[in-house]
Amino acid sequence: MMITITGKNDKKRIVESPQAYFLPPWIPVCPDLSDTAIVAASMLFSYKSDPRCSNADVMNLTVDNIAHMLSGRPEGTTTITEESRKILRELGTVGILCDYRSGPLRITDDDHAPLNMSIHEFPVNGYLPPFWTANEALAAARAGK
Repeated sequence: MMITITGKNDKKRIVESPQAYFLPPWIPVCPDLSDTAIVAASMLFSYKSDPRCSNADVMNLTVDNIAHMLSGRPEGTTTITEESRKILRELGTVGILCDYRSGPLRITDDDHAPLNMSIHEFPVNGYLPPFWTANEALAAARAGK
């Protein structure tokens, strides 16, 4: 599908909209994920679903690549890469990011080394989210849990 985007100074640009991606409904309501980790998960699912990328592209992202995509800042910014490592660990803790062999995600100190990761819709490490949907989270909040 082609869409028109109007940017600064009313400049128009026609871009091809990639196919829709699916963000599992339990991720936005997961209390063990920070807001930034939820954005990162959304970004990685979007990246994976882009027809111009393959799952191999997601696996070969580096900490520096992810930091740049999350912040929009130039690659190589130390504080941003440290924050990105923390976010990747969060996503690994809840089991949606793991080593491409479905083992624990290994994050090296080298910002430019491929992470060899894969992203999953459901936890692969035995993590059990307290809520699977927003309705469950709302019901728990109303019940005072």
